[in-house]
Amino acid sequence: MVATPAGIRKMMDDERWNFFYATEIFVVRRYDLETIREAVYGRIKEVHEQVALGPDDPPLAG
Repeated sequence: MVATPAGIRKMMDDERWNFFYATEIFVVRRYDLETIREAVYGRIKEVHEQVALGPDDPPLAG
């Protein structure tokens, strides 16, 4: 999920939530695709580095 603080606030107001929990959420100051790509790709790389690859698994490109 990618969201702005205002978008999260609106969603929480619309759903009448006092809180919510998410394991993978990216909050950005404004919707900027380059920033979002950088954040998501960085997280994917981080997770990928923590998971051992099997001998037949393809490596992460890039």
